[in-house]
Amino acid sequence: MAREPLNKCQKLRGTGAWAGKAALAGNVGTFSRAPTQPSARVTVRLFSERSLARIEADLGASERLKDQSNVIFNHAVVAPYLNLLESPNAADFIEGFNQAAKEEIEQQEERNRQVIEKVLRPYRDQLQDSDLSIRQLSDFVQRSSSAAKHSATDLKHLRVLLNTLTQMVLRTLNC
Repeated sequence: MAREPLNKCQKLRGTGAWAGKAALAGNVGTFSRAPTQPSARVTVRLFSERSLARIEADLGASERLKDQSNVIFNHAVVAPYLNLLESPNAADFIEGFNQAAKEEIEQQEERNRQVIEKVLRPYRDQLQDSDLSIRQLSDFVQRSSSAAKHSATDLKHLRVLLNTLTQMVLRTLNC
């Protein structure tokens, strides 16, 4: 199988890796074209693994639930939003996904939900007082943040939506 030519991002980083992997080095960058069908799943997985590693690393420095929410949203929602926003062919990238990549996205969303669940565990009693389980709230937060990423009109709007979601959770937990 022939290698794709290096794009601008790869040349700047001095790597022979394809565009998605090169962009991961800083969790920012753009794709010069949509990945091929087999590489779409790999691209999603690489971004997901990088995002989860950064979330885990940054959560250790955050004690307040609001700060933890910001860490999760910044890495799992805002960074991917910016990557796609800055990509010249974002629509091609999204539409180029095959079923395997869509399944990988579902797995990524479940891993993000698990991180949210972990952050919410200390608030189990408050959730029970609200007739909610940790699973229910973590699923709602993950799905709502994902929906915000796809429906926001711009970065400012995305941040407003995520802040609203955070405030709703804080109020639900009486924090």
